[in-house]
Amino acid sequence: MKWQAPPEVNRGRNDLSKYASEAAALRAQPGKWALVIEGTGPSIGGQVRAGRLTNFPKGEFEATSRKRSDGKYDVYVRFVGDPS
Repeated sequence: MKWQAPPEVNRGRNDLSKYASEAAALRAQPGKWALVIEGTGPSIGGQVRAGRLTNFPKGEFEATSRKRSDGKYDVYVRFVGDPS
């Protein structure tokens, strides 16, 4: 047994750098689909669509996922522009 405190939790919106470079590249190529996340779980595409990931604001990006033969998912994303 080890007596120690658990590490800090780092989830979702707390990690502002996650996917920042991908989002910037997508903004530079509006309307063009790109494979952004490979081999993930089934919910990440929905998180992108819902704007739950900091660098993919809701309404600015579209996302879709495809199930692979190994049961994991690939997520494709495109920048569609600022909804305002």
